[in-house]
Amino acid sequence: MTKSETKGLMKIFTIGYQWRTQDDLIEKLNKIFVLGGGIVLDVRANPTSRVKGMSKRSLKESLTDKGHHYIHLPELGVPAQWRERWIIEQIKREYLQYRLSTAVLRLILGLLEFKYVCLLCMERDYRECHRQWIANKLKEMNPKIEVVHL
Repeated sequence: MTKSETKGLMKIFTIGYQWRTQDDLIEKLNKIFVLGGGIVLDVRANPTSRVKGMSKRSLKESLTDKGHHYIHLPELGVPAQWRERWIIEQIKREYLQYRLSTAVLRLILGLLEFKYVCLLCMERDYRECHRQWIANKLKEMNPKIEVVHL
């Protein structure tokens, strides 16, 4: 069964892997992607991690093994030089102005028509992560979207 067959409200999920193992992360994703392979959109600028299994290659392989898709969108990541001076309101202003590409957001909206999508970043608390800004912008572009932070 595909997402389009469920005919429900579109949902975009967000998740942070901080303090999780790769198995925990994939188990959580399996629950939301229960109707078939979902798409994990990695919105980190640099998809490397000191956490075992959370770097791009390892994560992509494991997600693919479970029937899910992995897409890295570095253009939606927060540049390292911005993270070094983590002043949330200043970063948010700059991020919303310079990083949120309308073309990439439209791509995500198109994916939501057919698949369950989850934005992935490191921070466990979405309120401390830019993925909330991406999800909120998508909802602004399409009010039928429900944002679910895992």
